[in-house]
Amino acid sequence: DIYKALRQNDEFNDSVDNSVNSEMSATSFSGYLRDFTNWYKSSNCRSPTSLGSTNPSLFSWCRKICHEVASILCGAPTPIATTNEAKLNPENIRRLSVSKFFCVFPYDEAALACEDDYIGSGDWITSYKALEKFSIKFGTTKVPPNAEVDCDLSAWTNEMHRNLSNFAKGDLCELSFQQIEKLILIGFCTDRADLPNLSRSDVIWLKRFFELRRYKDLFGDCHVTSDFPGLFEWIQQQKKLFKMKLGGEHDFMKNSRFNVLIRSGVDLYIENFSSSPIIVENLNNIETWLSSPNILEFPETTRASGDEYERKSLAHFASVKKKLGHCLVLPYDDEEVYWWIVHKRWQSIQRQANNGIRKQQSFYVFSYITGNDLSSDEGINQSSLLWSCYCERLMLFEARMGHTDIPINYVDKPLFLWLRMQQHAMHLFSMNKPSGISSIQLKLLLALGVRGSELKLMPPRLSSRVLSASVSQTNIF
Repeated sequence: DIYKALRQNDEFNDSVDNSVNSEMSATSFSGYLRDFTNWYKSSNCRSPTSLGSTNPSLFSWCRKICHEVASILCGAPTPIATTNEAKLNPENIRRLSVSKFFCVFPYDEAALACEDDYIGSGDWITSYKALEKFSIKFGTTKVPPNAEVDCDLSAWTNEMHRNLSNFAKGDLCELSFQQIEKLILIGFCTDRADLPNLSRSDVIWLKRFFELRRYKDLFGDCHVTSDFPGLFEWIQQQKKLFKMKLGGEHDFMKNSRFNVLIRSGVDLYIENFSSSPIIVENLNNIETWLSSPNILEFPETTRASGDEYERKSLAHFASVKKKLGHCLVLPYDDEEVYWWIVHKRWQSIQRQANNGIRKQQSFYVFSYITGNDLSSDEGINQSSLLWSCYCERLMLFEARMGHTDIPINYVDKPLFLWLRMQQHAMHLFSMNKPSGISSIQLKLLLALGVRGSELKLMPPRLSSRVLSASVSQTNIF
């Protein structure tokens, strides 16, 4: 079926870039989004204030949409004014981002609306004050069921425990930043062995991580683009800290944060190295070494250059290669060496693309596979480079294991997520739906034994908290 679709629909994807989701009210959402796009392209002053003064109705729609996205991605309270006309789904949120909507209306701004201004927040404050008095009197925030206090306080405390436990794991939490801080201040976390002793910086970091988890639920991976400015900058910062940690410059990133990001599917070993200085001679030597099983020693110049991390990685790789007798290293063999090879191959792919080595046959093959136009002077886009990088890693897995059925607990979680997205794209292609995959990429995946399968992404979830009427009706921008 996929081959049939491939023959009949070779150029199908190019003709459906901006198709409208049939489940959405196309007239209202698409119409407003088109008006916003036209305003963004024609306006010299791209600010909410400027839009509000020139087109109040469009501004009102943008404000409601921004509130709703904040509720979906950040768990902020849902505005009363949210109507059925929005019905945001992943495709619609993606369309908003591509239109630079979040560059003008950032959904993650602290000034968007106070998280504590929701209906029923007064009840939370009342329960919190009761718990605070209890902790002062008895020296603990653990309220036993038979305590001589309001019977609801024990149940409320259990609910707070559940929310904080979810928050520490990056799962759904119905507490605001301020509420979490208040609970921490009275010793709520220190009184419970199963809760981490969170600091203010931990709370801020986990809030962003929660947003990343929601993004992954909606779109299937953690490759956040610059169309989501706040989250994108945060991920770039994590990658920069990770790079400094590897290079031995500073150890600012906690191991717990590093492990959580890796397990979630953030590829810290690529992208963040794009601006790193590359020693071309070293990279050429390493490429030769990777492709030549009989060469067991690096040239002296390669071993002597680079930082401490580089020298240790070279020595470590030499021992693993000698033990295996080849360079097809998987995380099962040595996780550290595997990631180092991923890093080096990524550098090589970038150098090949950025320098435009167009006379080399390998570059023509690479450009053909990734679907890039050799006649263009604009360079190769980042998504194509990433596709090539992940495809190489999949080839490596298939060469060693004899199949492409990557387990869910595989160490290279970014590769697992990428493969799921490719399988979903293949399924969409076979159903004559927009997929974003080229015919060459499809043929290559089929040759590796990959088969399409539908991916059930989590639908957007609005926060159960609702903003108070006074906030919903205020011009917060």
